[in-house]
Amino acid sequence: HAIAIIFISLFSFSSVLAMPGPTPQSPTGEAQTMKGTVKKTMNASGLKYDNLGVSIPRAMDPYGIFKAMANVQAAWLKHPDQASNYVNSWVTGLSDLQMYFFKRAMGIQQEPNDCKDSRFRDHSWTENPFYDFVKEAYLFSAECTMDMVKNAPEEELDTRTRRRAEFWLNQLISAMAPSNYFWTNPQAIKRAIETKG
Repeated sequence: HAIAIIFISLFSFSSVLAMPGPTPQSPTGEAQTMKGTVKKTMNASGLKYDNLGVSIPRAMDPYGIFKAMANVQAAWLKHPDQASNYVNSWVTGLSDLQMYFFKRAMGIQQEPNDCKDSRFRDHSWTENPFYDFVKEAYLFSAECTMDMVKNAPEEELDTRTRRRAEFWLNQLISAMAPSNYFWTNPQAIKRAIETKG
């Protein structure tokens, strides 16, 4: 869960995202109400909804990492109904993962997911239910987070900013892989035991 929480915190949308929203293909009065609520809240906080962007001093963000990420978030804030669909899909997917591992814990045979990521090729990532869950939660959350950047509303985000956000987010996600940390890497633990440290 910790890994999933870290990923979703990258896009810490307002509480309005927790509300069920309509599909992007069929905007309704509810979607307009959600957008109006976000606009009203932001304007009341001193943020101009119609000119939403992020300005961060170059000295504080020389590579434009935080600016790019913040502008992706700003783009989604102007489309809370669509953003809520992504968040709901992420939550639903994690619930499915929990059910999968609950059944494994109960001894019910489950077909393992086909993981082609070279970082998780060792059998211990699948044989051990704990590490299997850590791996799957990481991969699923990473995919969902990258999808939110790639599919951010085009009218709110220019191509250069999107690509920059994709690049830096990919670096962050790769750095957070459980295979990079001793206690979440069964291969490293096994090696440490075999070599006695």
